[in-house]
Formats: sequence, C-alpha cells, structure tokens
Amino acid sequence: MFQVRQADDILPRSLSTWTTEQRWKAWAHAEEQVRVATGLYIHDTELSTLLIARQVLKHSASNIPVTSSDRFWKARNAAEWNALNEERKANTPPTSQLTEVSEFTQFTMLEAFLASISDSRSLHTGLRDDTRKQFERWLSQFYDDYLKRSALSQSSPFCLEILWHSAFLALFVDFDRLELATGREGYAQSLAHHEYIQRWACSQDGRRCALHGALVLRKAQEMTLGVEPAIHVPRVLYQAAMIWFAYLKFGVDNHDSPKDFPELAHLNVNCQALLFESNGFKISRPKLKESSTLSGLVDLLRRIGHWGISRKFADQLVRMMQGNTEDEQTSALL
Repeated sequence: MFQVRQADDILPRSLSTWTTEQRWKAWAHAEEQVRVATGLYIHDTELSTLLIARQVLKHSASNIPVTSSDRFWKARNAAEWNALNEERKANTPPTSQLTEVSEFTQFTMLEAFLASISDSRSLHTGLRDDTRKQFERWLSQFYDDYLKRSALSQSSPFCLEILWHSAFLALFVDFDRLELATGREGYAQSLAHHEYIQRWACSQDGRRCALHGALVLRKAQEMTLGVEPAIHVPRVLYQAAMIWFAYLKFGVDNHDSPKDFPELAHLNVNCQALLFESNGFKISRPKLKESSTLSGLVDLLRRIGHWGISRKFADQLVRMMQGNTEDEQTSALL
C-alpha cells in the first residue's frame, strides 16, 4: 500500500473497456487505498511530533502519495465522476504536467515538512541557518501556491493554516528542550535547559514563535462552532500555549521591536502591532495569570472538539500556571 503513489498506478490496463459504473468503482477503490496510506503518514507524523520521537514511516514532501482532486473524490455517482473526467480531458493540453492538488495532499505535504524539520534537528543536534532558510523558502512558496487562494475563499476543513504556523514553531524552537526546561522530567533536569530557554525567550526567535502562536489562536477562534477540528489542532494549540508560557515565564523585556519576519509579510501582518495586542495592549509582557493570549489558548483546548487529549493538555497547562503562581508568591514572601 505504501508503494502506491496515486490511484492510476493500480488501475487495470483493461479499464477503458469497462462500463462507466465499473470504472468509477475501480477508481474509488484504488483512491481509497491511496487515502488510507496518506492518512497513516499524517497519523505517524502527528504521533512522532507529539511524543518528540522518530517517525515509523519515513516520508518527505517528494515521495508522499498524491490523492486525486477533491472534486473527483466527492463525485456522488458514476455519471458525475465521468463528466469530470471528460471536462479534464477537454481542458488539459496533452503535454501539460499541471494537476489539481487536493487539500488532503496539501495536508500531507505540510506534515512531511514537519517530519523533515524534526529529522534535520535530530541529525544535526539543532537546525543550521542554511537549513532553516531553505525550509522558510519552501513554506513561503507553499503558502503562495495553496493557502493564499484558500484564505480568500473559505476556511479549510483541514485547518491547513494552523498546521502551516506549527511548522514555523518547529523551526524556531526546540520543543524537546522547551518541555524539559518547563519541568517535563522534574525540576533537577529542567535546570540544564534554563539557559537555552531564557536566551530563546529574549531573542527574535522567541518573538517570532510568540507571533505565530498568537496567529494560531486567531485562526482557531475563527473556526465554526460545532465543526470537528483536524487531528493536529489540539497538538498545535498545546504547543502554542507552551510557547507563550515559556515566553512569559523566562523572557525579559528589552523593548526591541520584533522584525518584520518574511513569512508573516505574506499574511500582511504588522509584527509590532500584533505583539502589542497579544501582550494585552502593553509594551511589556504580561504576567502568566494576566495573559489573554495564554488563557485564550488554554480555554480553547478545553472546548475544542470531543477528543479527551485537548482537555488533558489544558489541565496540564493550568497546573503549570498555578504552580508558577505559587512559586512567585513564595518568593515574594521570602
């Protein structure tokens, strides 16, 4: 199943002699196999990203399965599917290599970027500047090719913009070290990573991640109530909340304005204005318990979807915030 690149690869040569109904059913069965493999690639990357582990199914944006156009997949009967085939033959020149990329394939491409970023970080004990720049170019090109058009029409049921933002979070912070610094393995283990996270929280990379986290919150708030979020949404909300927790707890204000980061220029985002708004319309960072951005991310985790994992994330973050408040109160008394 994982060796199949697209449905046409496994269709019989004698298909042209079959009836329209038979051809449609054969194509649908083949497309199902491709989509199951695609879904497993997505699931594998999400699990490895969440658990900070290596992927079981090795894949990259260059070798992922290619699912057929969404219009073909949603055809309700053989006649509708055949009409779309005839339309494609009439409108596509024989030498053209252009194909309509489905949102499911776009979803897998973004997940493949995440997998590649994770692999690059683990292989090189961090990301080299040239590697990060290459990923930035690929992700910006992806936005221009696919997301810019969908952003002008309607929200994607796959929540692709949220996933796109999460790829930039993965580029500009080491989540493993962030979680270790915030106590994943206990206080003693966290001390070895405090210097890294403090330096990151005061850097342009820290501000860059905070801005992407704020935009994740904004996109999630735009989702229609009652729509089941895509599989990655709870994970990205959790990571955005962890970003803001570390940004507020370990960062020190130096009042340097955030740069106009190139990927955010694609969204016409004023970085300084967005950070000012996300800080509660203050120049300085708010305290943890006063941050509307952090509390907004945690609140959404409590309410979004019916999966228990999002509420577990929210409970974990609440405990971290309460624990930090108790530490501050104790320090003040001493």
